[in-house]
Amino acid sequence: MGMKMLAKRLLAAGLYSLQVPQRKLSQPGTWRILMYHRVIEPEQSLYPLEEGIYTTPESFARQMTWLKKHCQILSLAELVEELSKGNSNLTKAVAITFDDGWDDTCSNAYPILRDLNIPATVFLATDYIGTDKLFWTDKVAIAVAAIEDGFLLTEAQDLLITENKQYDQLLLEIFYTLASGDTGVSTQTVIEYILRTFKGYNREQLKTVMEVIDKCFGKFIAQTPRQFLSWAEVQEMSQRGISFASHSHSHENLTGCLEDFLRNDLTVTADCFKNHKVKTLPVFCYPGGYYNDQTQAVLSACGYQAALKVGCQSDLTANPMLLGRIGIHDDISSSDSMFACRISLDFFSG
Repeated sequence: MGMKMLAKRLLAAGLYSLQVPQRKLSQPGTWRILMYHRVIEPEQSLYPLEEGIYTTPESFARQMTWLKKHCQILSLAELVEELSKGNSNLTKAVAITFDDGWDDTCSNAYPILRDLNIPATVFLATDYIGTDKLFWTDKVAIAVAAIEDGFLLTEAQDLLITENKQYDQLLLEIFYTLASGDTGVSTQTVIEYILRTFKGYNREQLKTVMEVIDKCFGKFIAQTPRQFLSWAEVQEMSQRGISFASHSHSHENLTGCLEDFLRNDLTVTADCFKNHKVKTLPVFCYPGGYYNDQTQAVLSACGYQAALKVGCQSDLTANPMLLGRIGIHDDISSSDSMFACRISLDFFSG
């Protein structure tokens, strides 16, 4: 644990003992939307997980128990309705959401929510539901794991040198450094560096490097079992207090897409829900938290009443197409004090 995180934990413990986060949540007009991704023990994953994407089942159960005791847990639909009314009597109002539609949402999170009778909303990237497809970020993690296990990059070398483009050369250098075992940093740090680099690429650049990764590491990617929910699991949960909504079909950064692509993406994801007889909320979750004026305008034109971005917010006059959420993950929310400060204080939720 770094000194910065240690200091944050000590500060959180002190503030929690003084009831500071509890009092903050009790202020009139206070509401929070929490954002989860995976609920899983990292050791159970077949490839390295980003630290900011998972909460362990133990931590999640403790957090839900804390919320049940200290907050007013609303469904997302209820919270959006109250916000549309500008209800200044809201206090300690919290809604639970999950992004993407990972299989552990059903196997690990859902039983806890069911036992505590807590409503939640899951935003599905519908192109991945019921399939063996993987996000590009997970393919990168699989490639890094394969290299560290001794997989040679002869094919990668030939492909990347043939392309002879700057971003491909960077990929080659990163992977060769990994293969040499001479990084001097953790696997997690390497993965985070690669992901940050790739997230700076435009659609075509990212498509190119991912084609290379698919060619070079396809056999490892193909061995990875299904990571996302099946439609049968979605249907089961939808009948037992869990609501669903769109996280797009493609899970692409929609700010870099033409309007026709965006409209088609929204049509396809709506058809997926309809074809599988799953009712949805008229609420959208921006993939990656990315949005612009075009995405907001198209969503409104397509009948969406609200959309969620990333970032702490407690404003009764908030733009319904830009409702903020607080990301919850184990590295910053694994104790009651850290969790309470994370969801209540801007310093901890920024």
